[in-house]
Amino acid sequence: MIAKEYMIPGPGTLTSQLRMTEVLTLHKDKVLLYEHHHTEIEIGLYDSYGEYSIDGIIYHFQPGDIFIFPSNTDHRILKLERSSDLKVLNIFLEPTLIWSPGNGMFNPRYLNVFTRPEFNYHLPVGDPFNTQLTAQLLDIRKEFCDRLPEYEPMVKVHLLAILIEITRHYNPQEQLAASPANEENLVCLEHAIQYIMTNLTSSLTLNDIARHAGLSRTYFSTIFKKMNGISVWDFITIKRIDLAIHYLTQTSKDITEIAGLCGFNSTTNFNYAFKKITSLSPGVYRKSI
Repeated sequence: MIAKEYMIPGPGTLTSQLRMTEVLTLHKDKVLLYEHHHTEIEIGLYDSYGEYSIDGIIYHFQPGDIFIFPSNTDHRILKLERSSDLKVLNIFLEPTLIWSPGNGMFNPRYLNVFTRPEFNYHLPVGDPFNTQLTAQLLDIRKEFCDRLPEYEPMVKVHLLAILIEITRHYNPQEQLAASPANEENLVCLEHAIQYIMTNLTSSLTLNDIARHAGLSRTYFSTIFKKMNGISVWDFITIKRIDLAIHYLTQTSKDITEIAGLCGFNSTTNFNYAFKKITSLSPGVYRKSI
């Protein structure tokens, strides 16, 4: 379960650009160990022993380990070990926070590191780089908890430091590659995401979204995936499934009604999409809560 959650909303959008969660699930309780992936980049500091499956590869973790998941990375905790509870401090950030023209101190080029072949999801405790990131993550937690004046900019400062440290670690000598989109096109892309989120539960077509962005379908699809690490349709599907999870866990609405409320034109399509994202059917997911 999420014990605490903090967030910084995105301007003009229906979702947060940055959020932090503190998760505590007791070992004796049923843990939702389902496969999942999301639109956000996730950075997690763990205080547990266990086993992770990431894109089919097994990683063992212990207290102090850090995992970094780029957008749309399949990951799943397989088990907790040594009778430990699941304790994790998670930072979730939408790529829009990094590439949005309105966030001047960030730079779209900081996203390049997540696609480099040497990028590693797992930073074990004891690694000097892990120590650097741990300090920044705890500073972010302190800012969110203390909520002193101007804490939101300070959270972003620490996040910027994390992104720069990750870039330096995996790209120490080379110059950062240029952004694949200019500022004007990034503004168009931002408008498109706002349009998607506003009309998430309605019928959406690539033609309509690209037209709203003022870009061709092909170019829009290309820069959307490049800047967000995920295709536009996977982005829409994940956001709709996030909404469906809210209805499944917070209401007693039946699955057919939830499918319609989340923009799916049939229960069959909804069930297929839900299982693709979570590895569970909606009914099994609801019963597992």
